[in-house]
Amino acid sequence: MKLVHKRLSYPRGIVGDNIYMFTANSTLKDNGCLVMGAGCAKTVRDTYKGVDKLFGGKVVHLQEFNITFVKWKEQWLGAFQTKLHWQKQSPLYLVQDSIDKLTRIAKERPNWTFHLPCPAVNHGGQSVEDILPLLDKLPDNVIIYLDT
Repeated sequence: MKLVHKRLSYPRGIVGDNIYMFTANSTLKDNGCLVMGAGCAKTVRDTYKGVDKLFGGKVVHLQEFNITFVKWKEQWLGAFQTKLHWQKQSPLYLVQDSIDKLTRIAKERPNWTFHLPCPAVNHGGQSVEDILPLLDKLPDNVIIYLDT
């Protein structure tokens, strides 16, 4: 894992072997869209129009999924689950499960680079001091962005 002290930007267009991720919940709206109303999730929703519907089609309401990906036009985007309900704090067991799954996925795809905002802090309610040690197991093709 590589730690970068800046906010993650979400590009559009040809991004090569880069997958841009956001921290997510598994709350679905009545229209089937994933709730993406704050932080990086909101930025992703606003940048990639319709992506909330694509993710809503892959997530089961209020269930654990850990990591999932969708293809939006020419690029892959990833959801890293830190919550079940969007209003609740991020439980550490769920963050750990998502880290474990991303670790497996990233190790299987060493030529890809995964870009992820530091999970469970800010809207997740966890401290950076509690989360960073959990991220140490991620391979070097995962870049964590810590907006401080």
